Amino acid sequence: MLLKSGLISLALVVLCVHKNFHLARLGLWVAAIAYTLLFAYHLSLFGV
Repeated sequence: MLLKSGLISLALVVLCVHKNFHLARLGLWVAAIAYTLLFAYHLSLFGV
């Protein structure tokens, strides 16, 4: 789990550094939406 979090964090840092490029901005939005949906899914599994 620690390795997964580290790799995702590294990828997001690269996207943030290149945020002035259209494709990087799109990647940031896609990542934010995906992780929000994943978070909501995990909450639904706990019955919150």
